[in-house]
Amino acid sequence: METNVFSPLANEPETPELLISGIDIDKGISMTGGKFNIYIRVLTVYYIDSTERINIIKQCLETDDLKTFIINIHTLKSASANIGAFKLADDAKALEDAGEVNDLPALKTQILKFITDLEKLLQDINEVISAYR
Repeated sequence: METNVFSPLANEPETPELLISGIDIDKGISMTGGKFNIYIRVLTVYYIDSTERINIIKQCLETDDLKTFIINIHTLKSASANIGAFKLADDAKALEDAGEVNDLPALKTQILKFITDLEKLLQDINEVISAYR
């Protein structure tokens, strides 16, 4: 009897079907090592870190601290892409670009939608990761 080395082992858990609006779960799992349990850990870190960064970003715009804003929005851009949230990563890139050219009016207009979208995503992520704690 020939064994297919690419088929799941009898004791290997199946990857559960996840749906999080705004995230390509399969790409996120792939980008974080291909293991579901690692992806859930990465989502947990993303949730904690991004929740903290929202307040930092708001404070940066209130004080016109573009240097710190750019650092934090860049981090959100990369982290969002790593979990498969490509639209949010693209939006963060646009904000990063506006910050690089000191376009405060554009930033202050676009950031509200970005933060709203990020908060919705974080709410959805929290529901998923809470099921795996």
